[in-house]
Amino acid sequence: MDGDYYEKRYNRFIQHFDHVTWCGIGNVRVVIDMWKSETNASNSTWYHRITELVAFQRWCMDNGETPRKQAVLNYYAELRERGCRGSSIRAVHIRLKAFFDYLYKNDLYIDAMHGVAVPTGEYREKTCLNAGEVRTLLQRITRIRDKAIVSLMVYCGLRCVEISEMQWGDMDGDRMMVRGKGRKDKAAIIVLPISVQNLLREWKAATPGGTDDADFVFVSDCRRCSAPLSSVNVSKTVRYILKCHLPEKKGITPHGLRHTAITLAVEAGLDIHRVSRFARHKSISTTSVYLHDNEKFTDPVESHIESMVETQEKPQAIDAQIKQALLKLLKS
Repeated sequence: MDGDYYEKRYNRFIQHFDHVTWCGIGNVRVVIDMWKSETNASNSTWYHRITELVAFQRWCMDNGETPRKQAVLNYYAELRERGCRGSSIRAVHIRLKAFFDYLYKNDLYIDAMHGVAVPTGEYREKTCLNAGEVRTLLQRITRIRDKAIVSLMVYCGLRCVEISEMQWGDMDGDRMMVRGKGRKDKAAIIVLPISVQNLLREWKAATPGGTDDADFVFVSDCRRCSAPLSSVNVSKTVRYILKCHLPEKKGITPHGLRHTAITLAVEAGLDIHRVSRFARHKSISTTSVYLHDNEKFTDPVESHIESMVETQEKPQAIDAQIKQALLKLLKS
């Protein structure tokens, strides 16, 4: 279930290609419609694809460029000059390559992306929170919506895009369907810890938008209520939360909260295969970087993370309890 929002946005942007000649194609709209009918991508994926294609086609027209390797490289260079992050340019690359690969496969255009390497950015070591820091962060957040978003990241390991696309109909009791990054059939079921369930119930009662099954859980504050909070705005929101409520922790990013969830799951001693399913990784080798001692548990992964955070005690307090107990024994 994708909802109507992204489909409407896609239909609006695709009109740009009506009767447009580009890449030697007399009517680009017809080709894109054919491509869409042959794939199983979600409406949100098609919306992002079409917006990138429109942006690149306009750039080519404005700069008198033919859509080939050098034009693509020049486009990436301009995006960097505008201040786009490496991850954003990689997303552009993936969407453009999908389009030109389709054209090449169907003998409609040359292999325009041949030799164009995936853009890379400066590597930054991933920073995670420990259980005590997660507990402190959640205690400091007062706004229900913000606490719900952060909890979904640190307890359930959700990505920004997965939070953006959440709909009320995805939840059934303590379970929730998480739509994957791109394909309609790439979905997983996660277990919502009790604290997260309660936060979502509170948010549902206070939400300014609709609460029907097809309505988005987190909606934009500055646009009409049916518009979801985009993944970019989810990221910005979380960055602001971290800056305000955990300023002493430098270098933590929104995606770092997902890494926190996976790291806490591994530190809890859970089997690496269970952690990989929880993280919704395509390959277990991706999860293996978090590998620690393997030990099997019967409770859901999400509940283990919640338990670690909620029961976190300061070492000083534990040491004081031990000292008091030893003093009592000595006196007796």
